[in-house]
Amino acid sequence: MTALPPATDTALDVYARSLSRRQVLGSYQLATTLIRLLHLVVSSSSFDSLDELVSILRAVGAQLDKAAGKQRELVLNNVLLRVVRNIQEEYSTALAGHLEALPLAQTTTEEHVSSPVSMQASPISKAPSVTNSASKSALTQIKGSAGSTHSLFDLLGHRDHAPASDISTSTTPRHTGFSPSHSSVDLSQLNANELKRGFFSRNHSSEAFGPPDHIEATTSKSPRAELSSSSTSLDPLQSSQGPQRAESRAFDKRIEQLKPVFCDAITDLLDEVETSAENIGAQAPDHIHSSEIILTLAHSKTVETFLKTAHAKKRRFTVVVAESAPSFTGRSMALALSNAGIDTVLLPDAAVFALMSRVSKVILGAHNVLADGSFVAHTGALPICRIAKAHLVPVVICAGVYKFSHVFMADDTALLDFASPTELLAQDERKTKPRIGLHGECDFVAPYFDRVPSQLVSLFITNLGAHPAGTTYKVLQDLLGA
Repeated sequence: MTALPPATDTALDVYARSLSRRQVLGSYQLATTLIRLLHLVVSSSSFDSLDELVSILRAVGAQLDKAAGKQRELVLNNVLLRVVRNIQEEYSTALAGHLEALPLAQTTTEEHVSSPVSMQASPISKAPSVTNSASKSALTQIKGSAGSTHSLFDLLGHRDHAPASDISTSTTPRHTGFSPSHSSVDLSQLNANELKRGFFSRNHSSEAFGPPDHIEATTSKSPRAELSSSSTSLDPLQSSQGPQRAESRAFDKRIEQLKPVFCDAITDLLDEVETSAENIGAQAPDHIHSSEIILTLAHSKTVETFLKTAHAKKRRFTVVVAESAPSFTGRSMALALSNAGIDTVLLPDAAVFALMSRVSKVILGAHNVLADGSFVAHTGALPICRIAKAHLVPVVICAGVYKFSHVFMADDTALLDFASPTELLAQDERKTKPRIGLHGECDFVAPYFDRVPSQLVSLFITNLGAHPAGTTYKVLQDLLGA
């Protein structure tokens, strides 16, 4: 990894220490602080290629993940993936425009010097060679959709696996599961799996999250592959690969000229995160109606904005706030809603079951949303959602898409993080060992979060719209191509 400038390295160390000491809490604060840090890293670092820039960002992510320890703040990984995805798209767009502007004469070979009439009159007597078919098919995608960043992103996203100089000469596949006889390689699948690996290299990540990355072997040509290989020789732009590869390498060496473009892409992501609560709140009149009784938990800024926006749109409703012991953050939520003129009731956690039969819907905030539709929220969310399920009360989750993570949880305890249990004990018992006759051998635990399965969720409301719990993977597809 290229050494970071001293000021950037100092800022990274400060942020890492704040993570290890839990001085940065909440997904919003974690995301915005990290985006500003990555903006500083990209703007101040020196790099000679896209791969080197991605390696720098990977190293930053690994350092932050190590500092976070067992906290497993998935929003850090989410932000890193989004930043790299945006940078790769900007690079692909710039490269596509550069290659499209090349004169046609640079890519025309001797076999295509004849006129278009003679080319149409002569039949295709020989299929393209096996060794060059994959690269020709990929270049066909460049010509066919020059304005599309997806094809270029797929082509350039794996230079570490197959160098550009080896595309037309190598007969041994670089990736497990691909046959040399396969004439059209779907590089988008490789890119999706690359994104799914994330930026962290913790040993337990592969055990706790998701199925292993693999691609099934393909032994026969698909109709699309045959069409791509057979039509390659008709396009003079695709027949000469050497000049384009050389031009791509030369363009990659001038990547530092794209720093302002990369920084603008990171700034756009920061704007998206900062305005996510307002965009979610704008949808409130479609989901909240007058005379409803709404139950919420703890203090979520997104939920607070959502409810205040609905009240500003002349919706008259009552909000019941569970006080969320032992942190009692529900009290600050009730105060904020009451000051906005919303009818608010502060409810002890133990009374939630008794009141649930009168509740119209439950609206909660989320710390993270997983790919299977489950979510991680303030402790106490799981029993509330189970009670709502028993009373057939819909559960609505308000969360920005920056909280959506591509991981699957194989173990419910993988994300558990515990605070000090002293707040659970009486004041006179905090300095002394509890009496055996009163507490026996009980262990006191104070988890920060609960993980709620997707079966208990009715709807996710994001800054991109509303999504049922079973369609969160589609949101991730749009964001990460994963």
